[in-house]
Amino acid sequence: MEDLIGQAAETIRKAVEEYMPAKVYCLISGGNDSSVASHLAASYGPRVDGLVHINTGIGIEDTREFVREYARYLQLPLTEKHPPRTYEELVLEYGFPGPAAHRYMYSWLKERPLRQVRREAQS
Repeated sequence: MEDLIGQAAETIRKAVEEYMPAKVYCLISGGNDSSVASHLAASYGPRVDGLVHINTGIGIEDTREFVREYARYLQLPLTEKHPPRTYEELVLEYGFPGPAAHRYMYSWLKERPLRQVRREAQS
């Protein structure tokens, strides 16, 4: 296990060194994968400036509260972003999305808030 953690930490270190980002954020959904990845980066990476959670409005409040508590546990600032339009607004205008509309929902609910985080990090 220590070897895998070392490999992951080295990958993070190399990425930060090569790309020299203005800010380093861990994206956290509240699920196991992003929680473990955030913990790994915060514990073994060269630096983490904070966590980012995209609150799409369609998850459960328990998940959002877990993310907030986890940020406190990791002692990292949490940026919680919301989409410019709610899922309900989109459904009322366009109907319930099927598989072909996934990319549009992703764009509205997640990609736009992530772009905002990027703009703020660069300013």
